[in-house]
Amino acid sequence: MKSLATKRLRLLGWLSAGVILAALLAGGAFWIASRISDQLDFSGIPAATGTGPCNSRDSVNIVLEYADGHQVQACTRDEPSCRIQTTVTVNGQSQPAVPKFVFSNRLRSSSGHYILFIQSNKLLVPNAPDKIFQLQPDSFFPKGPGLTETVDPNTPPFAIVQIGPVTDPGRGFTAKGGTLSASSSRGEIHGAIDGTFPALTFRSDRPQPSLPVSPTTITGSFSCRT
Repeated sequence: MKSLATKRLRLLGWLSAGVILAALLAGGAFWIASRISDQLDFSGIPAATGTGPCNSRDSVNIVLEYADGHQVQACTRDEPSCRIQTTVTVNGQSQPAVPKFVFSNRLRSSSGHYILFIQSNKLLVPNAPDKIFQLQPDSFFPKGPGLTETVDPNTPPFAIVQIGPVTDPGRGFTAKGGTLSASSSRGEIHGAIDGTFPALTFRSDRPQPSLPVSPTTITGSFSCRT
């Protein structure tokens, strides 16, 4: 009887160990899957790099401020690439366009990941001093990644700055005022953003739509390789 009881205890022990091991493996698989998913590019947009709070070592470092005064800092550590766009697609056909620089990258923050998109209507020449781009997206279009139009080379320098959560990139916010300053040196572009977002107003006699809260300002710096 003692031998039988001992065998049962051993069997229960092995079963318990197996359950614990399975739970650990499942938890580990979930953690690994989450980490892999977090590192994958989102629709071709490079993933954010670095960990922890944003600091001076991050190549892109921006601050979003909201009407209630709270701020969200978003950043990425490694220097991203800027894409030099020289063509546009019209009716399915690729056509030459005024060269311009395009930047899109994911940013990390304590409140989740964001996608930052920047596009100018002009290209910075190599080793160019600071050039000021007005943030007036209505002055030229594209409105976002992949949506571009030919720009008159004689127009003043304009830029689009757009940011939105990775979880819902279609609901990005576009700065409608302010400036973007940028310079180029040794194959890199260094820039500073100082933009404002329009306040949303709705009629008091109509139901209020459920929309994500828009920041009021976006400030910060970025650098990228060309």
